Amino acid sequence: MMKKQRPGIKLSVICRIEDTDKLAEIIFKETTTLGIRIYQTERKRLDIEKKKIKTKYGNITLKIGKLNNKIVNITPEYEDCVRASEKYNIPLKRMVDEAKKYANTKG
Repeated sequence: MMKKQRPGIKLSVICRIEDTDKLAEIIFKETTTLGIRIYQTERKRLDIEKKKIKTKYGNITLKIGKLNNKIVNITPEYEDCVRASEKYNIPLKRMVDEAKKYANTKG
């Protein structure tokens, strides 16, 4: 529910600052809105290192997230997992789990 308990849809857009006016124009032209709220925000990211590992389903790229040079997160590359799951006809979830298992033992 929106203002005055009217039904509505909240649209959120994440974009670069330099694209704000272009996207606002599109939103005004393509919706019935009469106003847009714009907020600037900041993003913190881990330092990311990529490393290929060999699994029984082929090479998978790992994204290794580091904070102060310490590993805090390891995630297999989604596209690599999709490719392997299709090639070996296994569920994507299983492929991601397998890649995580390899990452934890060999990463």
